[in-house]
Amino acid sequence: YGMCVAIIFFGVSTTGLLHLITSPYVVALRRLADKSFEAETPLLSGGTATTRFLPEHVQPSGAPFATFTAKGRKFFIHKELFIGDEAQGMLWDLLGPGEVEAMYEAQLAKDPEDPDALYNYGRFLWLVKHDATAAATAIDKVLALDSDDKG
Repeated sequence: YGMCVAIIFFGVSTTGLLHLITSPYVVALRRLADKSFEAETPLLSGGTATTRFLPEHVQPSGAPFATFTAKGRKFFIHKELFIGDEAQGMLWDLLGPGEVEAMYEAQLAKDPEDPDALYNYGRFLWLVKHDATAAATAIDKVLALDSDDKG
């Protein structure tokens, strides 16, 4: 009888802990026509929950497994996976310039020669901060890292 209780307790507690850790993970993020966002997060049942919020509802979060909060919920996104013009623009609108700049600087502190981070930071400096000199410096570093690239 004791072994059954231990197995059930282990199964329930590990499943609950896994859900606690993964529930803020955003599996899909969309920007809607009215400038609001929809974030889909996993449910314990295997489905997804959709939360809709406006950019002004977003607050950066320092909590573990949370990038930001909105409408009282924690959300975690892989900021590094926002690739392309539209995705980068959505990230900038979602987190705001200060948080995005800090994110790029943290990425480059870890790996100063990361061409994707340098490129995205250069675009950010040019399009959001309007600092053409700093943007050109970042893009020049990307080109110097891959001087053999013909494309």
